[in-house]
Amino acid sequence: MVVAKRAVPGSAAHARRGAAGLGGSGGVSSIAQTFKMDSHQRISLMELMTRIGAAGIESDDPRVREIVAELPDGDGGGGLTMSQFTTVCEASGALVGRALRGDLVVPDFSRFTSELQAMYARVREDTGGAVADYIPQLRRVDPEKFGVAVCTVDGQRYSTGDTADLFCVQSMCKPINYSLALEEHGVGVVHRHVGREPSGRGFNELSLTDDGLPHNPMINSGAIMTTSLLRCRDDLADRFDHVAATWRSLSGSNRVGFNNSVYLSERRTADRNFALGYFMRERGAFPHGTDLVETLEFYFQCCSIELDAQGLGVVAATFANAGINPLTNQPVFKPSTVRHCLSLMSSCGMYDYSGEF
Repeated sequence: MVVAKRAVPGSAAHARRGAAGLGGSGGVSSIAQTFKMDSHQRISLMELMTRIGAAGIESDDPRVREIVAELPDGDGGGGLTMSQFTTVCEASGALVGRALRGDLVVPDFSRFTSELQAMYARVREDTGGAVADYIPQLRRVDPEKFGVAVCTVDGQRYSTGDTADLFCVQSMCKPINYSLALEEHGVGVVHRHVGREPSGRGFNELSLTDDGLPHNPMINSGAIMTTSLLRCRDDLADRFDHVAATWRSLSGSNRVGFNNSVYLSERRTADRNFALGYFMRERGAFPHGTDLVETLEFYFQCCSIELDAQGLGVVAATFANAGINPLTNQPVFKPSTVRHCLSLMSSCGMYDYSGEF
């Protein structure tokens, strides 16, 4: 039996397929003919950047910066020769050529963003609901902040609204820490300490399985458990750096921060999480030698990591792209890790509302 596999973006196979999709030099020539050339038969770099920008490939994309930096004078000058244009179109998995041909995962990006903008405007009128209040510091967040940020598996990006404002990831740290635990220990070890079924109960309910384990990694008890597995022999500072570095790799952003006031506020109001921790310790769920208080401190710190919506969009795209960051082509998680994580996010990620969702 022959099985056809999709080339993973960022891989050598993907690069070859992308270049082949341009149809060789003839394909690049056809693309070049759509540009207005100057008297020296050069193609405007500014026009090129504008056109790939319209396709969703932004000028701060690290792949674009790398391509432009390799041009002879470092910035491409005022225009590109045909040879330079061909090199640019075929670089980085033929990213630029595919963008110009409309061969990216969202071919009509302008229409796509228009629809997103219309949704944003419509939803913005709904001012119901309330900010989270289970942590005092979160109660102070401006309820008017609202934004939408999207990144595709090809790295096409769009954002509107308050998408550059940093905010705490809170429970969004749960799939990241679960994935890190899988990478470090494997499925067998991780699921000796945490289940993988929906609980049907609230996210912070004092409830364990019949075996004395948290139901899954996406509720508080399960997230505390997976956090306990991360680099457990290292100092707490090094363990936190490991998690923060993973967020930077997933988002391709250096804007990953830490909100100390939220951490302190969460630590001060953590009675339920401490109760969950002691409940699990009573049932012998933790790995031998686990320091419960340090584990809880570490979990609160992970919840207090900050990121903006634009970076979070890239994190989502990295998971959608089998663990490879589409902007940096860096493999962050193995495809098998992502498969396990997305499966549990689908079945348990909305807590006791997951089935309804």
